[in-house]
Amino acid sequence: MALAITLACGVGSGALFAQSTAGSIYGTADPGAQVSATNEGNGSVRTMTAGQDGRYQFNSLLPGKYQVNLSENGKTTSQEVTVLAGQGTNVNLATAVASAKNLNTITVSANSLPSIDVSSVQTSTVITADQMKSLPIAKNVSAVALLTPGAVKGDSAFGNLVSFGGSSVAENAYYVNGFNVTNQFDSLSFSQVPFEAIDQESVQDGGYGAEYGNATGGVVSVTTKRGTNEWKGGVDVTWNPAETMASEPNVYLNNDNMSYSSRGNKNATIGNNGTWNPVDFSSRWNAWLGGPLIKDKLFMFALVSQTKTDADYYNPITQAGSGGYQQQTEKDPYWLLKMDWNINDSNILEYTGFNDTRHYSTDVYYSGFTADNTPYHYDYQGVVKTKYGGQNNILKYTSYITDDFTLTAQYGENRNKRYNTATAADGTVENYDGSISSEASGCPVIVDDRNPVLAGTTSPYTHCNFVPGSLLTAYNSEDTRKSLRLDLEWKLGDHDITGGWTRDVTTSSYGQAYEGGALWEYLPDSSTSNGNADENYVEKIVYNTGAKVSVTQRAAYVQDSWHITDDFLARIGLRNDQFNNKNALGQTFVHQDHNLQPRMGFAWDVHGDSSLKIYGSAGDYSLPIDAGVAIRGAAASIYSYQAYSYTSVNPSTGAPEGLTALSPLEYANAESGVAPAASSYAPSGLKPFKQREFILGAQQQWNDWTLGVKGIVRHVLTGLDDECDFRPIAKYADAVYGFDYSTTSLSPALNNGDAVASTLNGCFINNPGSGATLYLPLDPNNPSKLYKVVLSGKDIGEPDYKRNYYALELTAERNFDNKFYLNISYTLARSYGNTEGLVDSNIGQADTGTSELFDYPELMIGNNGNQTNDHRHTLKAYGAWRITDEWQLGANLIGQTGRPENCYGDAPIDSTINGYGSTGGSPYLYCYINGVGTYVARGSAGTTPTLWQLDLSGSYHPHWFKGLTLRATVFNVFNKHTVLSVNEAQNANDGASLYTNTTYLTATGYQTPRYLQLNAEYDF
Repeated sequence: MALAITLACGVGSGALFAQSTAGSIYGTADPGAQVSATNEGNGSVRTMTAGQDGRYQFNSLLPGKYQVNLSENGKTTSQEVTVLAGQGTNVNLATAVASAKNLNTITVSANSLPSIDVSSVQTSTVITADQMKSLPIAKNVSAVALLTPGAVKGDSAFGNLVSFGGSSVAENAYYVNGFNVTNQFDSLSFSQVPFEAIDQESVQDGGYGAEYGNATGGVVSVTTKRGTNEWKGGVDVTWNPAETMASEPNVYLNNDNMSYSSRGNKNATIGNNGTWNPVDFSSRWNAWLGGPLIKDKLFMFALVSQTKTDADYYNPITQAGSGGYQQQTEKDPYWLLKMDWNINDSNILEYTGFNDTRHYSTDVYYSGFTADNTPYHYDYQGVVKTKYGGQNNILKYTSYITDDFTLTAQYGENRNKRYNTATAADGTVENYDGSISSEASGCPVIVDDRNPVLAGTTSPYTHCNFVPGSLLTAYNSEDTRKSLRLDLEWKLGDHDITGGWTRDVTTSSYGQAYEGGALWEYLPDSSTSNGNADENYVEKIVYNTGAKVSVTQRAAYVQDSWHITDDFLARIGLRNDQFNNKNALGQTFVHQDHNLQPRMGFAWDVHGDSSLKIYGSAGDYSLPIDAGVAIRGAAASIYSYQAYSYTSVNPSTGAPEGLTALSPLEYANAESGVAPAASSYAPSGLKPFKQREFILGAQQQWNDWTLGVKGIVRHVLTGLDDECDFRPIAKYADAVYGFDYSTTSLSPALNNGDAVASTLNGCFINNPGSGATLYLPLDPNNPSKLYKVVLSGKDIGEPDYKRNYYALELTAERNFDNKFYLNISYTLARSYGNTEGLVDSNIGQADTGTSELFDYPELMIGNNGNQTNDHRHTLKAYGAWRITDEWQLGANLIGQTGRPENCYGDAPIDSTINGYGSTGGSPYLYCYINGVGTYVARGSAGTTPTLWQLDLSGSYHPHWFKGLTLRATVFNVFNKHTVLSVNEAQNANDGASLYTNTTYLTATGYQTPRYLQLNAEYDF
């Protein structure tokens, strides 16, 4: 008797195994029956005996098609199923045999298999390679992750990243074949395999088990393709023709003067906080081959890829001149090699190697605009060469020691280069050697914020700096990660017990400095200042960093999935993380032990037939302090500023001349070029960043549909950020030890004007709202002596770190029936608090874990409100329709309400405390309304418009040319131009700069305009 079942799986729920690189097959049979699972791709066989309760479960299975066989009473029942990474597939053999009676053959449709995974206490989203080809989505990991209900695209200032569950984009973890490839320097990038090498992508937006750490947002796991017993290969080419890309709108100031013209741009869109990004790559080709080197034993899969991106971009009109036009070419010669060795049916050895090095070459020219605002460029200035990415190697060993006991061991390394150099038109090489005592070569950076320039009535000063972003990155900048992981899985009666241990070391060398050694910013004396030198002043800012730092993480976990009854599963887990951060001298400045995180959950198969599942989870999740925090906080760095009057401007460089100092040289955050004492930067007893989460949900099978509802609550228990206010320390030092520190200065300063100890830091990392015990070199004459400083939370004056997320998700999924499938979700959510998380989208600050917020209490006035990633309503729908065997259509729709808008300015208190507004910034939620200044609440200035976008794709698989597929995709079919972000600075310089009539609330980012993607693929 043969039972053939074909299952086409897509998005659904899933049990989690070995970092989502494996799946499971579970179900019931007669007690004592022999059950086997044969991998159809590589021929490996797993066999086990059903328990006394009739249950069986094959865990840690490689993704792919399996033949499940039941041998009983001389008869064999066979079912074919597809195993997805991170999911369990229910195959009830006892029911199949009982219903078969005397029939020789039974054919069961795909929908006859339960689509609800009752072996898991959560739900996850899994997208297969076939779905990625059938859906109109961009060819990158983030585009796939955005299909997850409730996921929102992060701010463009951080590139192409995703926010899950109200968390910042720096709180996700990314895995490739079980290896964590997140760049722990700042958690804002990750190593990427060639997109066409992805077999499955699994996304967990909450409820993940104790085996996962270092994430309070989402976990994105990529499983690569692998070789099978059949040789297969192919090639494909993809084009995104720039000629078919629509233009984005021009931007006009509030006085109707144009500030940004999209004319002349090619494959480029503006982004928030002065950034810009290519719309998509220009062309990409891939070639791949996979098969058996030794049948049933040794397999390989190899893919090579070349992506080229050409983009041309003109800076806004107010930034015309030097560096105003950029022609950028990016070349990404990616490759991947996957090797699998089935030593025997009980032991598997895997190797994954890939390289994601990206090369950028940017030619820079002067730019200008005609009277009708048509852009033009002239006089080549130079070229900037940038390099990112590197080599990744992963080795994994799996041993099925017994039917009930599995061991997995994994070791991985990755490298990520990131540096740039510039060569001027005359051949002069501009670079930075990473030494803070060195001055980066080139022309100084010029920023012209005089009133008539911002109003669009006067051209900015001519200058010669041309490096995009203004910063040179040291040529030795590199991140390396080395990780060892052991996992055990033991089935003991009704208990599936898992446990594991991890050691992970990230080492980062990094340094940056302004091109030409300094930034000069021209600012007005008053709101009525014109462009003359005598009504403006200039601020000189020097910023030099350079250090080699590291963070070591150790983790251990244990977890029990307990089948309390046949229909009720309880998951009980506990994770312990340990973090050890070291400064440039190799000294520990933060050591966190016993970071216990309980993880609990349940799944109830209400009717016992997988038709209705009620599930829930509760747990704590934690984050380490990224390595990059030490670059400025625990290592030597320079961040100085000084104000001058000037009489003239150099017509070539734009640098001021005839300088007279208006203020003394000051160091922000006491960054004067000397490393602080290792024990001074973090208080004893510092708690890690920790978030608590609760989820309650249900799934119901209804004909061909799976309906779901899920409620999510997230609450940050303890946050981490740096605090840069010396006033409470000064009060304690004066009162307890008799020193004479200024109690009104944010930075360390003695009242008699003498220099403080060079190792006395101006900032320390802390849990905002909590007290701190610090050991500081308070005596300038004896800097080696450390004084104990004990501050209460009240002394410091910072509010508690607050971020809450509430969401209700409704989902409906129609299972694929070889004709069409459809997934619909609606999310009602709110993200609320006084911080977004580890980064700050409002000002584009990517200093992970050390944002401007919480630096001193006055900054936090009004900050409690709706956060940047708060999109109240999100509707998503995607699916594909197979019209005939040759033709197929795909669609992807999103509707999402906008993000909150703010009003930033410079509060009067700043001049008293010499705060961040003194450098021309707008750090406070302080607004002038009808000429009167007042503090306002976060998110109270409105919201950006609602986004609607429909993407469509079509594919043709001609019968007359076997193996050929032609595809076309149109993104943003109706060419919508929704504003995604706005300029939120309303005033600066204590009101001297008022942007209400110029830039305030003007667009800084738009929805990607319509464009066409063409693809041709041949498989053999």
